[in-house]
Amino acid sequence: MSRLADMEELLLKIESNEKRDFMEEALTCYMNKAYRGCIVLSFIVLFEDIFDKLKPLIHTNKAAKDIYDFIKPKKEKQLVFENDLINKLESNNLIDKLDSEFAKIIIKLRNKSAHPSGHSPSPEEARYIFSEVINRFLSQPILSTNVLVDSILEKLKDDNFFTNNSMKSIKDVVIFETDKLHTDAIPYLIDRLIENFTTQDKKFKKNINYFFSGFISILTSENLSIVRNKVVEGKSTDKNFNLLILKLIGLRPELFKDSNNVTQERVKVILLNRIDSIDDSLSKTAITHPLYIIKSLRSAYESKIFNINFEKIIQEIINKWEYEIEIKAILIDNEDICNKYFKSTLEKAGSRTFDIANYFIENINNISNILNDLINDRQAAELILNIISAAKNGARKSTVLSKSRFRKIPEIYERAKNWVDNNNSEYEDICNKLYLDCTDIKNEYFKII
Repeated sequence: MSRLADMEELLLKIESNEKRDFMEEALTCYMNKAYRGCIVLSFIVLFEDIFDKLKPLIHTNKAAKDIYDFIKPKKEKQLVFENDLINKLESNNLIDKLDSEFAKIIIKLRNKSAHPSGHSPSPEEARYIFSEVINRFLSQPILSTNVLVDSILEKLKDDNFFTNNSMKSIKDVVIFETDKLHTDAIPYLIDRLIENFTTQDKKFKKNINYFFSGFISILTSENLSIVRNKVVEGKSTDKNFNLLILKLIGLRPELFKDSNNVTQERVKVILLNRIDSIDDSLSKTAITHPLYIIKSLRSAYESKIFNINFEKIIQEIINKWEYEIEIKAILIDNEDICNKYFKSTLEKAGSRTFDIANYFIENINNISNILNDLINDRQAAELILNIISAAKNGARKSTVLSKSRFRKIPEIYERAKNWVDNNNSEYEDICNKLYLDCTDIKNEYFKII
């Protein structure tokens, strides 16, 4: 009974109601020990299914159209066509070799069963054919996943494949196009995308880029390893793939984390070169921007390991984009880097070089947004006092901000005032280090008006 139950469950995997009805009849034959009938019915449904799945391919595959046009008249005249169909499909890579071999076995067994050849089908034989016809063909949405991949690659050449460049839209398109793609076809898909990535057709290349972005976002961890092996590790020495590798890592940082040490070092060089060469024309939130990539990598590591692994990259990023709000992502929950960043910030806030001090004030809104919830009240006071120090030394923009009672950074200023009121000894120590008169500064900037 368990075998019959298993066979009944298989029927639920068949999408076509008409073909399910035929296979129910085949199961009835099996249950009544009419094993020849089970095999013959399974054979009929199998080749109807193969022919039906060939038809959608004729619009995107010339070989499929030629085969369809050759087989259709034979089928309509009820001539023998099954061997020709399988041989042509196999020779044109429109069917997997194992599926082709299975179909040929079915043809032989059907011929033995349908004619007085002396062959008496066993229940095991009938059950095997019934099960394999469903599992290999009737339950599958397409004839060959490789054909679907080839079809996707052809459509990627079209202008309207992606209707816009929003990540959600790209993912929706990729999900739609790969809905019937079997996981076994993913290596072939990645190979085809890589193979065509260096095309001179700008639209095609742009669409491949978009497709990679959408596809990488929906892959399971198991299938992600295929991309890691073939693209991140496999192409980390090829400069044509540098931006693609950075983009993929930005979207799925585990691609870097799970790579071997040699690949990681190569990718670090790619990222350092990107930091050095990039200009301000690219949005800081773009997937290939180093700020986006380092933020993504930060999410994959505990802070101490992150700081060790990316020490040079972190420093280069801070040097180049110190006052960009996106820098905050690598400071949050990262005490070591945050302290180093704050120390550098203090030096620039109180710099005796006017250009440095004034440039700091020009970016004070971003600096406030970065630091406000990362620093304590003492650090808030240190920041304010360093700005005052720069003002006293003649930095014009520091002077304007100080005289306004720090109107642009009210939260930091209020925290500094409260701390100064309650920590006079430490306040005096800071003032002395900055050569500020403690009493005068308190009266001028911290006295309640």
